[in-house]
Amino acid sequence: MNLGEKIQYFRKKMNLSQEQLAEQCNVTRQAVSKWELNESVPDVDKIIQLSRVFNVSTDDIILKEPLESNMNQEFYIKKAKINQLMIAATALNICGMIFGLFYREKTYETVFHLAVILQVLSILLFEFFLQRVRNENHDSTRKVFYSLNLLIFWVSPSFSLSSLAWSLTVILFEILAFESIMTVFNLSQLIIYGTLCLMSYTVLFLFMTKKKRHTFNTD
Repeated sequence: MNLGEKIQYFRKKMNLSQEQLAEQCNVTRQAVSKWELNESVPDVDKIIQLSRVFNVSTDDIILKEPLESNMNQEFYIKKAKINQLMIAATALNICGMIFGLFYREKTYETVFHLAVILQVLSILLFEFFLQRVRNENHDSTRKVFYSLNLLIFWVSPSFSLSSLAWSLTVILFEILAFESIMTVFNLSQLIIYGTLCLMSYTVLFLFMTKKKRHTFNTD
């Protein structure tokens, strides 16, 4: 990484525009632009001023190794934070799913609402803390998180529905016989949940199809 790239890296890391950096260094925006394009080199006093603005040593600006070491360390710290965030949010989502499935026999509507609140809360927390972690790959991080949690939130519980096929058939006969007792799901919740599961399968199918096409075009 050359001097111009370092100046640009530190400027973006501090969330400064070229105009703002130029103002703090008492130069024009064009001068900063030339520094970053390696069309000119800042004077010694400007390098000292840049180190103060960026809160780094002059060696970090001039020398190569310290900066690359710091960048690698920063990358792994960010990656660790994002992984911890995804694990925590996914764990909360799983807790909501388990809570809703294993306690369905107890005041089902209350438990169902609490489970959904837990799962929605996991997504809100993920989005909130993701914005607090400076990361250039937010889109790819979201893709991994939502692909995983789509399986947990919609698809995984749907497998339990397949094991209830016979019971649901019996329940439907009971409904036709004007008996309103449904031990697992009431009809309206079953229809809504089944629709969500169908949507999830459709989204996953489209996502995988698009991914395969992209891989084919790349090859």
